[in-house]
Amino acid sequence: MMLNMDNQLSKENDCIENIIKEEKLIEGTIFINKANIYNCFNKLILKNYNSKNDLEKEEIIIDKINKRIIKEDILNKSKRFKNGNNKQDIVALDILECKIKNKKYFSESRRLWFEEIIDRGDLYTNVIYVFLIVKELNAVKQEQYKFLGLYKLIDYDKKNNLRLWEKQNFQNNIVPLNDDEIIKVIKNIENGRIIK
Repeated sequence: MMLNMDNQLSKENDCIENIIKEEKLIEGTIFINKANIYNCFNKLILKNYNSKNDLEKEEIIIDKINKRIIKEDILNKSKRFKNGNNKQDIVALDILECKIKNKKYFSESRRLWFEEIIDRGDLYTNVIYVFLIVKELNAVKQEQYKFLGLYKLIDYDKKNNLRLWEKQNFQNNIVPLNDDEIIKVIKNIENGRIIK
C-alpha cells in the first residue's frame, strides 16, 4: 500500500484493490473517496460501492462477523446482550464527523473516544466493537476520511449519556480485514490476551 507523507493513499483507486487483496488496513490511512472506505471492508459487508450508491448512512453493522461471534459464543459472559433486544449487533463500521466541537471527545492520542449519544436509535444497543473512521477537514479545508482502527466499548455512563471506547493495539498498526483474523482478535481481547 502506498501512502504519502500525510498517510493519504497515493493513486487511491489503485491502492484499494491491493488493500482488498491483502485484507489489511494501516491505522491512520486517509481516504478522499468515501466509497473506497466501504470497499476496503467489502468482503465483510458483502457489498461493493461506487459514487452512485447511497452513501448517506454512516454506520454499517458487519453481519458476517456478528453471526460468527454468536455462533461461536465468543463474548465474555459478563457482556451479554441487553434484555429485550434480540438484534445482536456486535461489530460495526462507523464514520464519525469530527467537527471542532467533537474533538474534545477524543483523548489527545485518540486512544480513547468519549462518544456522546444523541440519537443513534437501536444501532448501538449491543455494539461492542467499532472500526472507526473520522471525517475531517485537511489543511486546505477539503473533506477526508481517516481510519483510526478498531475500538472496544469499555464503559457506559447512562447518567451523562456517554460511552467510553478504547482503541485496540495491533502490531505495526496493521488491522486485519478478514473474518477469521478479526474473530481471532476479538477472542484474544475477550480472553484478556495481548493481540499479536
